[in-house]
Amino acid sequence: MPPPPYEIGDLADDVVRLLDRYDVQTAHFCGVSLGGMTGMALAAAHPDRVGHLVLRCTSALLGPPEMWAERAATVRREGTAAIAESIVARWVTPGFAETHPDLVQRLRAMVAATPDEGYAACCGAIERMDLRDVLSKVTASTLVVAGREDPATPPEHGYRIAKGIPGARVAMWRKGVPAR
Repeated sequence: MPPPPYEIGDLADDVVRLLDRYDVQTAHFCGVSLGGMTGMALAAAHPDRVGHLVLRCTSALLGPPEMWAERAATVRREGTAAIAESIVARWVTPGFAETHPDLVQRLRAMVAATPDEGYAACCGAIERMDLRDVLSKVTASTLVVAGREDPATPPEHGYRIAKGIPGARVAMWRKGVPAR
C-alpha cells in the first residue's frame, strides 16, 4: 500500500506504472466501483493506453462528500471490519444475500481484511473526486454496465457516464441477466 493521501488521478497513474512495468502499451480495462473511477481517469489522462473500457457499477461523482469523510473516520477509528456488513449490504440485494450466504460472508471477510488506512485513503479520493468534466476526453470504446437494483451506484450514475463519454453504450443487469 503506497502512503496516502490518494487522489483518483494517483490511482490512474499507478495503473500506468503497472502497464509500464510489464511493457504493456495498450490495455483493455474493466473496473468496478473505485476501479471504474480509476478507469475513467486513466482513459481521460492517458487515452493512448486504453483500448476498450468497461465501467461497472461506478460513478463519475459519488457524493455526498461528507459520507466518504465519515466512512474514512469510522475506518480509522474502528477498522474495516466495522463497516464490512453495511458495505456488502450495498453490493448485493437482500434476495441474493439470502440465497448466497457463503459468498456474502466471503465478501465481508474481504472488506474486513482490507488495510484500514488504504481503505480510508480511497474514501478520501472518492470524497474529492469529480470526473464529470473529463468524460468527454475518453476516446476508448466504452461500455457502461449498471445494475437495476444497485443502491450504491444506481443506474442513473451509469447513464450520466455514458452521456458524457462520446459513443459509450449502456448495459443494464438484473438478477444476473443482461437487459438492453
